[in-house]
Amino acid sequence: MGTAATASLVNKDKASIDFVHAVWNAKLEPYEDGYFDPYYDGLMYLFSLLHLSGNYQIIAPKG
Repeated sequence: MGTAATASLVNKDKASIDFVHAVWNAKLEPYEDGYFDPYYDGLMYLFSLLHLSGNYQIIAPKG
């Protein structure tokens, strides 16, 4: 979902913004089969939110 949302940002068809809303409103909860990986799924969710909000950036060491 995060990949589709990112791609929709450069798409001229504004209907594709629904992917961004889907990521933004997603809930971190187990799937229907009970599976949930908080580490991987949570990090992917965090990275997609950072990217979609424009706050995903490289923090270079000062030196």
